[in-house]
Amino acid sequence: MSASGVLPGVADTAGRRLVGIDEIIPGRVAISKRAWLRLCDSGAAPWGHKVGARRLWDISEVESWIAGGCRPVRAVKGGGR
Repeated sequence: MSASGVLPGVADTAGRRLVGIDEIIPGRVAISKRAWLRLCDSGAAPWGHKVGARRLWDISEVESWIAGGCRPVRAVKGGGR
């Protein structure tokens, strides 16, 4: 853990750089942590990967999502409103 109390990025076996929510908010997206998690849960943003009890995101996946105009990554189950 770093001096700021934030765990640094973790490299998984596929060579991806997985980061926690503290490296995404506010550095890459200017919304609250809660809003980010809602976007991920709804399919509007990358959901991330579970590593133990933590949810981590592949930083290149998040950056590609941003560069692509923040388009939904998957359809929401149960239809629309």
